[in-house]
This record gives sequence, C-alpha cells and structure tokens, in this order.
Amino acid sequence: MIGTFNFATEATFAVLVLYAVGPGSAMGLSGPAFGLLMATSPAAAWPGRCWPGRWNAGSAASARWRCPGSPAG
Repeated sequence: MIGTFNFATEATFAVLVLYAVGPGSAMGLSGPAFGLLMATSPAAAWPGRCWPGRWNAGSAASARWRCPGSPAG
C-alpha cells in the first residue's frame, strides 16, 4: 500500500514539473521558481491542516486548532 502511494505521488510530481516549468508550459515557471514553489508548499499547507474546517463544525472542539503539540481535549 505504501509503495503504491509513493508511486502515485512520484508520478503526480513528474507530471507537475512538465506542467509548471518552461516557457511553453501552462504556468511558465523557471527552474528556481519551481523549486521555490516546492519548498513553500508544506509551509502553505500548514494553516489549512491546522484550521478546523466546516466538516467538523458541529463538534465541541471545532473552535480549537488541531496541530501537533496542541493540548488534547
């Protein structure tokens, strides 16, 4: 299962670089700009991971941040 997930992730990133990098590509990024995009993606995903979404708006804990290291309960 883990191998399948890793293979699918690597295939996605292989296609993403073709889509994003180069003067004729859809995004038109340079090599360094693509590297910056890949480096900042985890930092940009952190607030989305921590902020409680609408999917758990009915729970009592929905007003709290759900980040590693935050108090449970």
